[in-house]
Amino acid sequence: MSSHKKRFSLRLAVGLSLGLAGAAVYAGSIADTYTTGDPLTATLMNNIKTAVGDNDTRITNLQGNAGASVACVGNAGDAADGMSRVGSLCVDKYQARVDFTGCASNGIAGCTAAAVSTAAGSAATGMSWAQAARACANAGKRLLTSGEWMMAKSTGVTTLASDKAEFVDGMYAYDPDVVTTSARVYGSAYLRNSSGLGDYVLSGINSPYNTATDATFGFRCAR
Repeated sequence: MSSHKKRFSLRLAVGLSLGLAGAAVYAGSIADTYTTGDPLTATLMNNIKTAVGDNDTRITNLQGNAGASVACVGNAGDAADGMSRVGSLCVDKYQARVDFTGCASNGIAGCTAAAVSTAAGSAATGMSWAQAARACANAGKRLLTSGEWMMAKSTGVTTLASDKAEFVDGMYAYDPDVVTTSARVYGSAYLRNSSGLGDYVLSGINSPYNTATDATFGFRCAR
């Protein structure tokens, strides 16, 4: 093969691989480097093939039931088993550990700490709903919806004491005519096993979303 043909073939192969990778999200990594005049070898082509094949696997896992069997990967600081698969979700196995020192109760100023899912230390308590939501966002996660929380509970992910409540993603107003930050505006939906009926109940706190709670409240995140 002439030098011109080799360069053309190499550019074509690299162009095709980059085009395929760019058409999807998060293609597998290709560590090879290319220099003008390099021969197009079977090794280089196999590396490109592997990267594109990895991308196809990721798409299949996201679109189909195969994703349910793929282990969840937590963040730095999370325990090795810090996240559990629940359908298409990855849910924190442990209640969040996070230091809210300096974090405004509305979850805006000074709120840079990220929620961590680990059994080490004590779970965070006394936070506002807004602080909990921000800590999940800082971790690249979010609060669960009430339905997602119950789905996680039904599959054995969540384990709560009978006197412990957890924030979920829900904001509402006691009086629909009140749209200010009045004490009658709620933003703190939670689930608690305190009904005496042997099951969990969805409820809310009679305070604004940016009001700190007591030590009976915690939260966990999901992505």
